[in-house]
Amino acid sequence: MRSMPWTIVSGWFFTFGRLRPTRALPGASISRATQDADPMSDSSRDPNSDPDDPGPGCGAEGFDPMEPADLRRRAEAEPGNWAWWFRLGVRCDVHAYDRQAVAALRRCLLIAPRNGLARYKLARILVGMDREEEAEVQLEEATRVRPDLQDAWVLLGYLRTDWGRWEEALPALRRAVELRPDGDVFWEIAKCLWQMERYAEGDRALEACLRWKPNHVPAREIFLSLATGK
Repeated sequence: MRSMPWTIVSGWFFTFGRLRPTRALPGASISRATQDADPMSDSSRDPNSDPDDPGPGCGAEGFDPMEPADLRRRAEAEPGNWAWWFRLGVRCDVHAYDRQAVAALRRCLLIAPRNGLARYKLARILVGMDREEEAEVQLEEATRVRPDLQDAWVLLGYLRTDWGRWEEALPALRRAVELRPDGDVFWEIAKCLWQMERYAEGDRALEACLRWKPNHVPAREIFLSLATGK
């Protein structure tokens, strides 16, 4: 049996006072994809017409021009309009108003339950609140209604690796790299496979990690260790 290199474990878990991932939560790609939306063009569309569309101006974290108090007034004035609740949840998250963000996103999902992006954003907030089991439920539903939502697959895989559920994490992580190859995700795949004692597959995932992210320091250290036999 090949022993696990110590560098895989060191620095892998720590935050919020318990075993948790040090890596950043996925989500940058969603913000990039929505930064060009016109935040003031709500009147040009039926906000309930497409529950998978985050709506104009509400997906780019930090780019919504309206403050939470203004968004809440608009949401309460149009309680059946999911887009205002979504925007309120995202904006509250920017300000680290976790409870308010969760409440707003849950209200959004009561109106538009197939909004996979809202479920993913809710899951991210729940992880930060140390409510991982609830986050997993939201991610499972997000990936069911939005199987193309790569960040949701990544976060679902991260949660399951942190719990040591390697066999369940692996399909989620593999789906994520099918949607968009990513060196960090290949690194997580490699760690899962090594934990499952599938070393040859893990080594191939390590190589893929370095192809997509040649400067990945832990992966380079392990690769050199394997190459030199040290």
